[in-house]
Amino acid sequence: MHSLPPSQYSTQSPRSIGVQFTGGSPVGSVVGGSVAGGVVGSVTGGVVVRDPALPSLAGRYLYGDFCRGQVRSFKISGGRATGDRPLGVRQIDQLSSFGQDARGRVYLTSLSGPVYRLAG
Repeated sequence: MHSLPPSQYSTQSPRSIGVQFTGGSPVGSVVGGSVAGGVVGSVTGGVVVRDPALPSLAGRYLYGDFCRGQVRSFKISGGRATGDRPLGVRQIDQLSSFGQDARGRVYLTSLSGPVYRLAG
């Protein structure tokens, strides 16, 4: 295994979170690399909530910070992220992925092993 010398590590904060693709054309990201409460360490992309049992989150995009274990959400309005905020659920150690089932229920997975379902 090879490693980079410390002089080659990036010390820059992330500038954006993800790239969205619409009709095969890339568009700029909608959320910056820092959020309220600090800089995001490593973004785990998420899902748009469609679960009828979670009306307060309907249409919000969920994503998380792998490093901090924090789950966050925002809405898109006019091509921009609005209302970016922590979801207020427990910290998910090593948050690795989001998913949805056929009923729209949201699941979060952890590299530590557990699979969580978001419930109202």
